[in-house]
Amino acid sequence: MTPSWLTDSNSPGSELTSPTIGDTLPETPAELYSPEAHFANKGFVSGIRRAWINLSHLRRPLPLLPARDQVDRIVVVHPGPMRDLVFAEPAIRALRLRFPNVDRVLYAPEEAASLYAGSGWGEVRPLEKLGEERQKSEQTCMIVDLTFRAEYEIAKQIQRTRFSHRVGVNLGGRGAFYNIPAQPPLFTDHMADFYLQLVELIGVASLGRVPSLPHGLDRMERGRRFWHEKEIQQPVVLIPGWDGQSIGWPADVFINMGRNLSEHELVVISLPSEKTQVEPVVDALNCQWIKMSSTQTLMDAIATSALVIGNDGGTLHLAAAMNRPTLMLTVNPHPWRSWPLVTANSAVFRGQDVDSARVRFDRIPVSDLAAAALRLIDLKSEKII
Repeated sequence: MTPSWLTDSNSPGSELTSPTIGDTLPETPAELYSPEAHFANKGFVSGIRRAWINLSHLRRPLPLLPARDQVDRIVVVHPGPMRDLVFAEPAIRALRLRFPNVDRVLYAPEEAASLYAGSGWGEVRPLEKLGEERQKSEQTCMIVDLTFRAEYEIAKQIQRTRFSHRVGVNLGGRGAFYNIPAQPPLFTDHMADFYLQLVELIGVASLGRVPSLPHGLDRMERGRRFWHEKEIQQPVVLIPGWDGQSIGWPADVFINMGRNLSEHELVVISLPSEKTQVEPVVDALNCQWIKMSSTQTLMDAIATSALVIGNDGGTLHLAAAMNRPTLMLTVNPHPWRSWPLVTANSAVFRGQDVDSARVRFDRIPVSDLAAAALRLIDLKSEKII
């Protein structure tokens, strides 16, 4: 039986559900209208509210996919960040399996090449070259738009190219595809639901809907060499995200978690683009702080780590998709933006299995979280996701 603190109906986010394609979205959260929220988001809330209202009336079901012999080329467009690319992996995989003998191109940010290396997908090209598809209009081409947000310039590029088949969430407006530009969990949950709906539409749902990124022998070897050069063996990786002292990951809780795992080698890592402020944490735990130079280096390091803990959604979902023991924690004062606690879909809390339970981090003793983290290390030889 799941503990009550994991199923409390009054806990933030418990009332949120991911609608299926074609459903009407729930009422706009009241917090979107508050002056405080508007000020905190610098006017971005009004854009969210407009998108929410549009979705309530314009949501459409996905069109049927063409037959295999009707498509010579597949173009997938995905301008989202790393976390979104991880969530899209089942859809990318399903398209590859459904259309195995066609040219396949993915237009995405540069880290997509590292994420999907070894997946057998095909060519990964930068978004800036999407306009070149207009020169290939003689082919019977299907475009799969995984934008799932208002990307006006990309929408214009898609509109100008005469694709034979288009798959996406079409909300009108000159052919552009739009959806909620909101923060997790609303944005993330709905986006993940959309990708899973697309997998089912493609018709290969039985092959798995959980993101699974290949790491292969080359990546494992690079990862082992990376840690060997730093004289570290299978570390517990701590990822502070944007701000190690923010309310999303309080520094004192970070330090307490690290002290509960002191028997393992601790390493704090971050990407150059992150605005981390973790010096007090690093000093208190007396551990190394490594700034990763690229997404590929980050993936190599994660692939050979014992456990990954943090609150950075992109990196944590990346670790879980690579089948690493993963624990994502956060505190958020806004109920409608309360994040889930993710444990690679199979962790142990007080002897109970938990599947992406929605909890408030401040309700759980750090000692319990540390015990769950140690349990994840014990399970690292098993398939966790």
